Amino acid sequence: MGLDITAYRQLKKVDESKIIRDEDGDLDYTAPDHDNYITFYDNDHFPQHGADLDCQAVYESDDSYGFRAGSYGGYNSWRNSLAELAGYDPIEGRHDKGVWATDGGPFWELINFSDCEGVVGPTVSKKLLVDFLAFDAAAKTHGGEYFYEVYQEFTKGLTFAADNGALQFH
Repeated sequence: MGLDITAYRQLKKVDESKIIRDEDGDLDYTAPDHDNYITFYDNDHFPQHGADLDCQAVYESDDSYGFRAGSYGGYNSWRNSLAELAGYDPIEGRHDKGVWATDGGPFWELINFSDCEGVVGPTVSKKLLVDFLAFDAAAKTHGGEYFYEVYQEFTKGLTFAADNGALQFH
């Protein structure tokens, strides 16, 4: 098990009249064209992250990109390294705990977010993309090859999501 992320660009709501639902009212993914439909889980603990998306709606996307951010433990270690890169002071030896004690800063919306499920909408993605681009040179030499590979995956995913899209954690 681990954290998989799908990035979407140019999301458009699907007209409800085109959606086929099963007897329980859920989206019928076996219906024609429905395998391309997207729904988002609104993580109640982080409502501001997807505030510009309607998590009750069904969407289509012009393009998508998926990547694995690592095992849950690996992702949390990577996130701690990201917090160290950004200069957050450690608490109890963990830089990510330093992030959780603040209310903003570089990468804050990513580090202070679920490590398993939820959605990040285009507004938060634009802010995070600015952070990733600003720290790219430093990230190349921070934390080793694996760190930078995941860093590049997030940069690409955020480029998609910042284009009226979303990052979906699952």
